[in-house]
Amino acid sequence: PHGTEIFIEDKPEEKSFNGDLLLASSFNVKNYYKKKFKGIPISIIGIPRYDPKWISTLKKEIKFKENTNSKFKILFITRGPHPTDLSKKDFLYLVNSISSICENSNIQLLVRSHPRYSKALLSNIFITYKNLDWKFEDDNLVTISNDLNLVVAMWSTMILDALVLKIPVIEFFKCGNKRIWSKNSSGSSITGYEKNKIVISAKSKHELKTFINEIMIGDLDKVNKTFFKFDEIFNLNESSIDNSINAITNN
Repeated sequence: PHGTEIFIEDKPEEKSFNGDLLLASSFNVKNYYKKKFKGIPISIIGIPRYDPKWISTLKKEIKFKENTNSKFKILFITRGPHPTDLSKKDFLYLVNSISSICENSNIQLLVRSHPRYSKALLSNIFITYKNLDWKFEDDNLVTISNDLNLVVAMWSTMILDALVLKIPVIEFFKCGNKRIWSKNSSGSSITGYEKNKIVISAKSKHELKTFINEIMIGDLDKVNKTFFKFDEIFNLNESSIDNSINAITNN
């Protein structure tokens, strides 16, 4: 399954399938698919990269970076403008907002660029902020997790990577109007992450600044609630890579 399929933001159309087995990532995906694709047995296998046993094993093999900077480190996970997901206007608002917030502060901004968007175009924005301490960061999130204080992400599957590593996440995004999204109580479009309350969701520069400041001073009440909800959804304590392997091989 696709990473965000866990939250079924854009449901697949019903088609004719001849499969003998459907592998689903979670109970809510299974419950949706069993109504959509009748007659095909479904096994829940989880997503191995989010498995606690796999993470623990991986950490033992990794040489982590040394923290050489006393600044508060934020990893900003970006994506570029997209015909359905994110307008260019909204993209520029998101990038300029976090750049302005982090300028002239005790923050180092680490930027994860999206593979489909040019680093040069991103750099052209960041370099206009003369007092912004920033650099591109391409290392695996597990490798740098000990050196991060916060992740600020546009709509990205890497949000899940951060949550399983217990890194606080603020989702800073504006949903495009040419795609089917979930809706909140006021009818506004929201991502599956916000719908399932596993991120702190910032819609404006002011909200983003407020949430960053709260986390910097150690007010982690909102963060802890997202961690609890994430663990509840994924049922991580009962998940294991062995179960995932067995679910595949036994069927």
